[in-house]
Amino acid sequence: VEDVREVVLDPRTITSFSDFPIEDREQLEQLGVNESCLHQSQIELTYDNWAADDVLSAVLPDGVETAASYSLVGHIVHINLREHLQEYKHVIGEVLLDKIKQARTVVNKVDTIDSTFRVFSMEVLAGEPDFVTEVKEN
Repeated sequence: VEDVREVVLDPRTITSFSDFPIEDREQLEQLGVNESCLHQSQIELTYDNWAADDVLSAVLPDGVETAASYSLVGHIVHINLREHLQEYKHVIGEVLLDKIKQARTVVNKVDTIDSTFRVFSMEVLAGEPDFVTEVKEN
């Protein structure tokens, strides 16, 4: 059984073997890859093929910065949404819940942290309101 691998290329960039730079063509030929190895095919991309940032870029209005950093503690995803993202917070929460495998709860910090014990108010954006988790550190 041969070990066969396929490489998906952007058809807007590579339509024939001659579209590769000469150095790349030479390396590919050394690996047994030539013009006859190239073919076009259709690939169906679904929601599962896209990362959270890609989905958010697609569903939020143009010009809205989608960079929402998050922390993951056990099954809880904690985000600090900026003011301009507040109206989209539930959509962002659902996307993160979908795209982060171990996530079951997505929360957003509501106020600033002003206590010695670093406790803060939060709101559930998506998932279960379950705030008990277990974390193991090495």
